Amino acid sequence: MLSRFKNYVYDRRRGLMMVAGMGGILYFAKEYAVEHVREMHWNLQQEQVAQDNLKRRYRKTHDDISDSVMVLVGTLAQQILDGMDVETLTQELQSRTRARPRNTSSSASSSNNGLREADASDSGPESLSPMSISGPQSMNAADTLGSPPSSSGAQPLSESMLTSSDMSMLADSIASSSTSGSSIASQTKAELWNEVKILSLTRALTTMYTLTLLCLLSAIQMTMLARAKYVRSVLRMERDDRLREIFDEQLSLTRLLLGGGPESVDDLLEEGLNGGMQDDTAEDIDGMYLSLSWWLLHVGWKDVGERVRRGVEETFDGVSLKSRLSALDIHRLVRDVRRRVEQEVTFEGDERHTQFLSSLLPPTPETMQHVLAQCGFSSPAPPALAELVQETRNTVSSDDFGYVLEACLDVATKIMIDTFESNVFQGSAEATEVRIRLAALLPDFARWSQLALNAVPNELIDRLLASREIHALSAIVFEKFEDRFA
Repeated sequence: MLSRFKNYVYDRRRGLMMVAGMGGILYFAKEYAVEHVREMHWNLQQEQVAQDNLKRRYRKTHDDISDSVMVLVGTLAQQILDGMDVETLTQELQSRTRARPRNTSSSASSSNNGLREADASDSGPESLSPMSISGPQSMNAADTLGSPPSSSGAQPLSESMLTSSDMSMLADSIASSSTSGSSIASQTKAELWNEVKILSLTRALTTMYTLTLLCLLSAIQMTMLARAKYVRSVLRMERDDRLREIFDEQLSLTRLLLGGGPESVDDLLEEGLNGGMQDDTAEDIDGMYLSLSWWLLHVGWKDVGERVRRGVEETFDGVSLKSRLSALDIHRLVRDVRRRVEQEVTFEGDERHTQFLSSLLPPTPETMQHVLAQCGFSSPAPPALAELVQETRNTVSSDDFGYVLEACLDVATKIMIDTFESNVFQGSAEATEVRIRLAALLPDFARWSQLALNAVPNELIDRLLASREIHALSAIVFEKFEDRFA
């Protein structure tokens, strides 16, 4: 029986071997396919986790940008409101108006009732002084902001502007003053009114420019730091995976029987220790890098203000305080100022876009060290910080930044013009036909800059940071891994 079975197997050995071989091939093919499917599934899961992590970091970065801007805007508000103190000038005009003799002749009294019979440089502004500079009581900056914001969302600037009945409260809205009393006293009333005109418009437009630049600078800084943290976390995960694989290899039965040193494990452990030290150093560099915003808040805004003032003087020099302007006229004049600020003429006579690089970042190593010292960093700037600053300079100098800046300034301009159309010009369907004297609009410009700087929540900042252009700029900065992390 056994011999018969052996003969049966022997006679059919080739067929049985083929069947066994095919079975083995099918088995290993199945195992390979299963393992490959598992690996693909695991890779898809890891890719999905990485994408979710990247999206979460991107959303967190946007929140960090908003928080950073809101923290810094208080310092910027103090600098601008103190450096361009329109309120002190209006108080001086108010005091001069109150000091005028009350027993004047009837002709002088009638000339104080309107603008049509008076000179543009004196009685015109004076006749508007009860509306624009007088007020029964003083208010501090907190009072001008009103009650705390409701839960319904950000308070629109258009809903917070002064109406004609409220304009008399403007003069006492800020108690502090940075303007020298002696210099004001030496000016004539016409000169004071001209300075109020120029300074009110300059402060409003400087606020628009500096807030836009602050949002863009914070977006670039926070995005670059978030990118660096993301790359460091990926490198740390890759190092941990390699360490785990080497540990598994070192502790395998074959390795234990054949022997072998743990040199690679020691190398990875040392690499991990060095990586931890680099993370601590990176936090110090991050702090230094963020402190560079001090330059814009304390120095750069003055450079922007000078550019804006020159543009305002050139544009509004021929616009009298008695000129009646519509909302379209205001928009046209603001666009003209923007063209003068954002375009510069070269020696060849060509126009080119103005770069605000020197207003955003310290231009020299000495000024950078001064900024670091002002922020409490006594050590010299490390090379890693210089690399971050150089990349920031390249980004600010790029065409992408110029496009985003122009788009954001368009948004800010629209917010300001919409505020005037909906409130000052009564939001009428025929707002283009409503005309108001420029002197009567000056308190609204001064009030708008206060609200744009001090409002919480801040409509201007929220809408700027929500713009597609800033999101696109952040994405462009975030995806630049090759130059620094290749």
